Amino acid sequence: MKVVCISVLLLLSLCPAVAIANAEEQVSAPSTMSDAPRIAGVQVGFDGRYKVGVWTPVAIALEPDAKGSADAMDLIVPDGEGVPSRVTVTVSGDESAVRALVRFGRVDNQLTVRLRLGEQTIAERTFSSTGTAADYPSALVATRKLILTVGPEPLGVDEALRGLPMPAEQRPECVHLDNVGTLPHVAQGYDGVDALLVSTSQPELFDAQHFQPSQCDALNTWLRQGGTLVWCVGAQAEQVLASSYPLSRFAPGRFERMVALRRTAALESYVGGSTPLTQGVRRREDRLEVPQLVDVAGVVDAQESQVPLVVRTPRGFGQVTFLATDLDRPPLSTWADRPALVVRLLDLTGEEHATENRSDAMHLGYRNMSGQLRSALDHYTGVQTVSFWLVIVLLGVYLMLIGPLDYLVLRRFAKRMQWTWVTFPTVVLAFCVAAYLLADHFKGREVRVTQADLVDMVADNDGSWQLRGTTWFNIFSPATETFTLNLRPQLPDAKPVDNATVSLAWLGLPGGGLGGMDPRAASPTLWSEAYDLAADSGEIRELPIAVWSSRSFTGQWHGRSTQGLETAFASDGETIALKNTFDFALHDCLLAVDRWVYELGTLEPGKAITVGATSRRADLKTVLTGRKIVFHEDGDKYETESTPYDRTSNDPAYILRAMMFYSAAGGATYTGMSNEYQPFVDLSRQLELNRIIFVGRAESKPDASGAGTSGSGAVLLRDGKPLLTAEDRHDTFYRFVVPRPVDY
Repeated sequence: MKVVCISVLLLLSLCPAVAIANAEEQVSAPSTMSDAPRIAGVQVGFDGRYKVGVWTPVAIALEPDAKGSADAMDLIVPDGEGVPSRVTVTVSGDESAVRALVRFGRVDNQLTVRLRLGEQTIAERTFSSTGTAADYPSALVATRKLILTVGPEPLGVDEALRGLPMPAEQRPECVHLDNVGTLPHVAQGYDGVDALLVSTSQPELFDAQHFQPSQCDALNTWLRQGGTLVWCVGAQAEQVLASSYPLSRFAPGRFERMVALRRTAALESYVGGSTPLTQGVRRREDRLEVPQLVDVAGVVDAQESQVPLVVRTPRGFGQVTFLATDLDRPPLSTWADRPALVVRLLDLTGEEHATENRSDAMHLGYRNMSGQLRSALDHYTGVQTVSFWLVIVLLGVYLMLIGPLDYLVLRRFAKRMQWTWVTFPTVVLAFCVAAYLLADHFKGREVRVTQADLVDMVADNDGSWQLRGTTWFNIFSPATETFTLNLRPQLPDAKPVDNATVSLAWLGLPGGGLGGMDPRAASPTLWSEAYDLAADSGEIRELPIAVWSSRSFTGQWHGRSTQGLETAFASDGETIALKNTFDFALHDCLLAVDRWVYELGTLEPGKAITVGATSRRADLKTVLTGRKIVFHEDGDKYETESTPYDRTSNDPAYILRAMMFYSAAGGATYTGMSNEYQPFVDLSRQLELNRIIFVGRAESKPDASGAGTSGSGAVLLRDGKPLLTAEDRHDTFYRFVVPRPVDY
């Protein structure tokens, strides 16, 4: 008792000393703590709207009157599985706001900002999207479209969206910006943007003073990588289409003069409306004057008296839609059919969006095409799934052994029930060892990878090819380890891609299913330390993966090549010659032209093939859906039936083909799933822009060292060494987009 009392007294006597030491420590803290820039606030996305699972621009505001400096800023957000991920950017002393790209993995999320001087944290603040005093809104779900409009006033998009035949929670979200300064300076800032609608009725909004060259270059890069721009040029066309104006590079033709339209039937027919555009227009200044373009490149969807009014022009893998009038000025701003015009310009029908089916999500774990691909890649060579019934049987045996059998044996033979203190832990230990050995047998001891690559190549006017590679891969780890991953893009001949830009990140699961990015309940994570993730380095550092578990990833890279598919078009407009210039064969080849498809089988290296009017072809949708005409005797009539899409398939090749031609196959009407998380995979719309698409599959087994061979797409590296082995599955597809001569 005396010892206890003395210990208590000693502990109490130390408390003042500890308090004094803490106080001295706070007083003697480095002056940089008080002089450090203070974190004032945050702006996320575009006016607070952004999507989960994609790169999102954020701006961190610093107090303007703060002194001192910091040289780095860490931004920490949860990834698709709730694990903290960290993006680090440099900070200059004179910055009042720091811009970065982060990838939110939860609809409801937190953003922790840390200012550092070297390794020392000098300021920290956590922002949240939840609660009554949320600092910024929660994210949109990954499958919801995000449309940006830029102009002096709204362009009627909200009104158009309200009329779409879909539930309100699935309708595209529209954000109106009247300040171009908030537009991204890097192309990845548009990662979550599905379409950009621009009005130039006030040209000064986009002049060189307000719209910086880096922003214009970012917009152009985004378009070439698969973005969609709709821009309206009306009364101010002479200034907007001048070569000195920043946006003039997106014009589909050369400006000649302004003309007054006497008739507007072409626009009325384009939207399928019934209200005349000029109805109620009396003032002369409100009559429709449009720019006359010459040397137009692209597909003219509407024209009046040889004046192109709506022109769609391909730009790399993307598209620019030009409207030769102002949406925000009379007579269009007062036209009853303006919403229908906006829907047509943005290609928003609302008919192809998948209806949310919670039972499918519970059964399959996904209701999105990328979710199915993610699930398919979660099957590995040498890793077996333990049967549910085997688990039930073993659990039953275990319960019998520790319960009734243990009691009966001890009562009948041992006659000493206290021996259960020996038999019970022995059985438990034996089953633990057996469970480990069984798991070791099923799961193996090697890191396993399943990878799929899609290498897109579009022909440019100078004879070179623009490359866009997309990689999906899942990693299974037999032990709790950390992974530092890189992606090394390759040309088809296995040479490195010069000046390639590479992005690598985790791949989330859309929806509220188990492991989804919109979970119904908070899910705890095993990891509290953040790993490093960057938007533009193509590297993930120190990512943890738990024992006998897997993670999903996606990467994209861009570059150029001088070698591609050799094509030639005959003068009849129907005969096309194709030559495989690579040193590897292309299998299961398809050539899509307009609404037709030629199934070409295997194209060996150096071989050529010609298709024309006498070649066997089929309707593209018929081939994609397995559609056929069936006679029903009970109804005494013929009906068209399609082979149902297999939403349970684990074949990456099957899923990727459906994603590549998603719209052409009928979209969600056919697949029963949406494709909005990674819509850039679908290039069906390019067929409407006077282009052909050729697709072939390459055999892409790595060599003994794990390095990629010809036709293997990108090489996955761990700590600088190839991770894929010859036993791992790797599917690689090459897709070529080639413009047809304009005369066709």
